[in-house]
Amino acid sequence: MAQAMKLKDVLDEVEKNADDSELSVGQVVEALEYRGFGPLLLFSALITVLPTGAIPGVPTVSAILIMFIAGQLVVGRSHPWLRKSLT
Repeated sequence: MAQAMKLKDVLDEVEKNADDSELSVGQVVEALEYRGFGPLLLFSALITVLPTGAIPGVPTVSAILIMFIAGQLVVGRSHPWLRKSLT
C-alpha cells in the first residue's frame, strides 16, 4: 500500500509544478482532492479565532463559509467545490 503524501509534501509539489508565478486556491484544492476539506475548514476557523474575528460581520461570513464547506462533506462530495471566480 502506498503511503499518502502529507499536506506539506502536496503543497511543495503544487508549488514546484505551478506554471506561472502565482499560485491559485483552485490549484491547491485540486491537488489536495478529497483532503482539501480540512485545510479550507481550518482556514475559515482561523479567520474567526484571530484578531480579525473582532471585526463586525467577519464571524458571520466565516460561519457561512464553514457551513458551505461542511455541507459539501455532508452531501458526499469527493472534493471541495469552489466558484470559478475563486479558482
